[in-house]
Amino acid sequence: DDRTTRAVKASLILQEQRWAQAKALGKTVRGVGLRRQCARRFAWNVAVWRRFGTESFIRELPVLDCPENEEEFIQQTAKIIAGAVRQWQKGRHACTDAYRPSLVVNRAETGAWKLGTDRLRAEQLDELQTVGKEGYSE
Repeated sequence: DDRTTRAVKASLILQEQRWAQAKALGKTVRGVGLRRQCARRFAWNVAVWRRFGTESFIRELPVLDCPENEEEFIQQTAKIIAGAVRQWQKGRHACTDAYRPSLVVNRAETGAWKLGTDRLRAEQLDELQTVGKEGYSE
């Protein structure tokens, strides 16, 4: 029961009312559809929150509807990225260092902060990335 688990639970409590409404409708088409929608929303949000993993990211990002198509997926992605950027603007990590998938991004966040606003270092990094793309082959 760590901080991020508590943050996920707190965010999902808001979904309990929708689940109760769906349950009250029973096995009707509307009830089944609403329960399915609630379950998809639950899974989508937990996946997003856990991919990033910091308590502040989880608490700040609103509960999102599960995207139904590519356009909605793109819109959701924009909201998720905006949530990460807000964390960075506050000097916070969006990604946790607690488990491997997020750790890689957590280290990139730290590296970007260390780079800071040093224009020369930023230009050198841009140059290395350009050279790497043009001159690197596997």
